[in-house]
Amino acid sequence: MSTIYEIAKQVGVSTATVSRALNNKGYVKEELKHRIWAKAEELDYVPNALAKSLVNKLTQIITLIIPDISNPFFALVARGVEDTAYNYGYSLLMCNTDGSKVKEKKYVAVARERQADGIIFIGSIMSKNYLEELAQNKIPIVVADRYVDGLNVDKVLNDNLKGAKEAVRHLVRLGHQAIATIRGPQTTQTGLDRYIGYEKAMKESLLEPRQDWVREGDFKESTGYYETKQLLELREPPTAIFAANDLMAIGALSAIEEAGLRVPHDIAIVGYDDIPLASKVRPRLTTVAQLKYELGQQAAETLIWRLNNPEQYKRPETLVLQPRLVIRESSLVGSVIDEK
Repeated sequence: MSTIYEIAKQVGVSTATVSRALNNKGYVKEELKHRIWAKAEELDYVPNALAKSLVNKLTQIITLIIPDISNPFFALVARGVEDTAYNYGYSLLMCNTDGSKVKEKKYVAVARERQADGIIFIGSIMSKNYLEELAQNKIPIVVADRYVDGLNVDKVLNDNLKGAKEAVRHLVRLGHQAIATIRGPQTTQTGLDRYIGYEKAMKESLLEPRQDWVREGDFKESTGYYETKQLLELREPPTAIFAANDLMAIGALSAIEEAGLRVPHDIAIVGYDDIPLASKVRPRLTTVAQLKYELGQQAAETLIWRLNNPEQYKRPETLVLQPRLVIRESSLVGSVIDEK
């Protein structure tokens, strides 16, 4: 493996010039820069990350802590983080927690052991005090997809409450009054906000949510299927279901088809997230689209700005991305509206 000293010797320049060219820092003539890069490639040069980190005190590693990479929503968020990190010269250490506080704490410890430059939490379930303690220990963090009141760190959010209200209002506009929900875990901010949005939209429409129309889900397809079967067995089943994510909505579609009913003729379905599968199932799924890739992209850009500007004070920011309703055939008979 070659060093910058060998590159400098063969090109006939100083090691400082080679360093400036390879790191894109400082002025080097374009023709000379191309020669240096060509020689580095020829000699199979690999930067010494340890030496570099000793100089600038950065490892160029970002840790991403995410609850469920098998969920297409989180997979797209992670892709936004990874692409952005790569474009800025950072590597990504991705950790899947399965919604476990124990695993989340363990991965934070791993990030600190590996001397990661910063941490991005997607849908974290850790307490406000725990996250604040990390930030106070000079570990730059960004919290995404979860609002924590009073938490003094950068946050990137989707307006889940607004999106859920739009979903339920759409069903009300179609004439539905018996609207059930399969809500997400109330231990997560996403699940809580979407349920609050459902409740608010119902009450604003002068509709009272019946207790047996509120079902407990876990954002997985299997619970969407199971809870919908329970709803269909009620003496007064709902005419519409708002599922708190697309996977549960897709499970609901399966249960309704199995029962010999038609969507949306007998019962309408609206999901949340607009994962790629939402436009592939039949009937295609009406859903609330949120900016998944952009959520990860903005979280990474926010963290990298902090890392590259340690001396420049800027108050922690909260960026809120706006959802939009995508109307397809699962809620509206003969619908050809598809905002995607």
